[in-house]
Amino acid sequence: MERWQNLLATLSELARAVRCCHQEDLCGEGITFVQFTIMNFIQGRGTVPLAELHRALEVDKSTTTRLLAPLVRRGLVVKRKSPADARTLEVCLSEEGQRRWERSWACLQGFLQAVDTRLPADRREQVYEDVRLYVQALRAACGACRCGACE
Repeated sequence: MERWQNLLATLSELARAVRCCHQEDLCGEGITFVQFTIMNFIQGRGTVPLAELHRALEVDKSTTTRLLAPLVRRGLVVKRKSPADARTLEVCLSEEGQRRWERSWACLQGFLQAVDTRLPADRREQVYEDVRLYVQALRAACGACRCGACE
């Protein structure tokens, strides 16, 4: 039982530590971390079919639409019919969206570097690999969970 209490305490600490990534105004650009994540996915690919963005976010289609709507409304993301297939919607960053992404990315790189330098240099890569492994285990356990805690 003590092991599971320790694990729960570690998960709680992790959740509190990453809360900084869910600010309403990331790097003073007026976008949230989730919105930046969406913009970052789009930026790395240029133009993205909406179905591909939905798969990447791993949420319901309605949630993808809800998350994307403020970015479209504010003119940071453009949503349009695909020239190749009018039945397909695609998204891309607007010029202003690209500028905001660049400024936010510069800010985030500074943050990530600050985190990186706080890890022992000889253990950094192992820590990152262990975190990736832990995330995979969490996802697998949530996928198999039938207790309702992961819903």
